[in-house]
Amino acid sequence: MKKRSYFITTIIVLLAIITLAVVQISLSSKIKQTIKNWAGEYGIEISDFKCNVNLLTGNINFKNLTLKQKDNVFKIKQGYITFKISEFLSDRSIKGIHITKAELMLENFIPFSFPAMTEKPFAIDEIEIKNLILKIGPSNGETISDINISGSLKGIGTNKKTTFSINASANSSFVEIKGDFDFDDWKKRLTYHVFGKDISLEILNTLEEKFLPVQIREQLLSLYLKDVLTVDIKGKMNITGDGKINEQNIDSKLKFLVYELSCETENQRIKSLIKKVKSKGVLEIDYKIYGTTSNPFLTYDIAF
Repeated sequence: MKKRSYFITTIIVLLAIITLAVVQISLSSKIKQTIKNWAGEYGIEISDFKCNVNLLTGNINFKNLTLKQKDNVFKIKQGYITFKISEFLSDRSIKGIHITKAELMLENFIPFSFPAMTEKPFAIDEIEIKNLILKIGPSNGETISDINISGSLKGIGTNKKTTFSINASANSSFVEIKGDFDFDDWKKRLTYHVFGKDISLEILNTLEEKFLPVQIREQLLSLYLKDVLTVDIKGKMNITGDGKINEQNIDSKLKFLVYELSCETENQRIKSLIKKVKSKGVLEIDYKIYGTTSNPFLTYDIAF
């Protein structure tokens, strides 16, 4: 009798395991196709990739997922999605998206822009990114070092206040940005705080040329210096600042402390300028950005 009971129990366990495996395989296939359909709706090219659902741990693991839109390429080498089984099986809702290893090759800004969200409410606890290597395409023949990025967004979804934290580093330089925004329309309300240390001017020049709007870029002091001095000035800088967007009105302040300036030139006026900055040790530049998101203005004060 006991042997028969053990046998029945073993059969039930095996059937449960087989059923679980079949369900997981079926869900993996459906999720994979859902992701491909979603990408197609927004004009994003997508590669074939591995996707495995584990109902016991509440994870969807994926590898080698490549998204391409125009010249931007996002390669997710490894990541996973977390979910609650009861909620996931009923309405496919998820708790978090975690990308543990990826590359982003960026040529255009804003990267992977999407149409407005649908009216169907949704919420995600967190999106977390680790070990994201950002590769910036050359600008005017110049290339910059790969940038290592990590960060998170918490409280994502309809009618949500989303908080974010981003850390970026390249060689010895480091930037940290923190803030929050309304998920439904970040152009109506967004706040941020930024801190940066030992950032090379070459990185700044390349980023501003490739990604800043023309109406802002034309007002930059760095562009003015390029036009007037017609030489490449090298150096490093620290950045501090904060800002906010409220009902599309911008109020933002940034302070740049530039140091270790140098350039190869025979122009005596430029040499005198560099010498003057070196004698003080630092060049202070205060930026103020105001106006609206559609028509921003920028002013600066400079102190030697």
